[in-house]
Amino acid sequence: KGNNHGDSSLLIMYWYQQKQDSMSLTLIGFGYEAAPNYEGDFEQHFKLTRQSITEGALTIKKADQSHSAVYFCAASTHTVTYTDPAYFGKGTKLTVLENDLEVTPPTNVKILPPSPNECRNQKDKKRKKTLVCVASGFYPDHVEVLWKTNGKEAKDGVATDSAAKRVDKFYRITSRLRVPAEDYNTASNTFTCIVSFFDGEKKILREASINGTQEKYLRLTQSAKLSYVVVIVKSCFYGVFVGVLVWKLQVGCYCTIHPTYTHLFITSPCHEIFLLKSLQYYSHVHGGGIIIIRL
Repeated sequence: KGNNHGDSSLLIMYWYQQKQDSMSLTLIGFGYEAAPNYEGDFEQHFKLTRQSITEGALTIKKADQSHSAVYFCAASTHTVTYTDPAYFGKGTKLTVLENDLEVTPPTNVKILPPSPNECRNQKDKKRKKTLVCVASGFYPDHVEVLWKTNGKEAKDGVATDSAAKRVDKFYRITSRLRVPAEDYNTASNTFTCIVSFFDGEKKILREASINGTQEKYLRLTQSAKLSYVVVIVKSCFYGVFVGVLVWKLQVGCYCTIHPTYTHLFITSPCHEIFLLKSLQYYSHVHGGGIIIIRL
């Protein structure tokens, strides 16, 4: 890997290695235009050269799969301190291919629709919908993912895995696009996931699209409204039933028996008198006291 930073005031050049699934950088070596300095046993595997103050190169003497990593070049005016930082390049990803595997672009790219149970965004209290793009079946893991909404690149609400995940012989990566619910519930909107795969010579594009689902959203809304109307109607019928029941109770017959007589007096509106042969029999059968005879 070669590097040319174009600033002659940056005298020291550094080379770093970042292994897959690691957030840390490991210093390989550094130096001025003269002889370089190596860290640990990196000198056995790498060679640092400087063609000029602004140009340098990192060479792997004999590459194997252990050298698969991202390599960074940095430069500074003096030894790196809080007041004298180093300036980094974007980095170069190196993959040493396995002997029994061929370079394969993604065989499957699909977009999963949002979950109907997705909650509101707790930060801004707005309803959001999350689309998930899944790309799989590729080797090696030299891919990039971007989203487009109606043909325009979407940057807000995009979250992509920091690294592809190895599944058997191939890789898989996922990316998420979070959009306002009203955007997803607009049938004319189109959301596209584009996966760019580098095969060592050129980029190969794979993509998948999904449209908004306004009809489904309206159907759910109308169903909710219909359910609400049914509940209201049932409540009204229940209220009428309770009212009629209370009215019937109010016009019922109240039957009272005097504890020292064998006569049962039924009050208005019944206007009949019942004679019982035995007060004990009445108390045994009806429990005594006051009973209600419904009309």
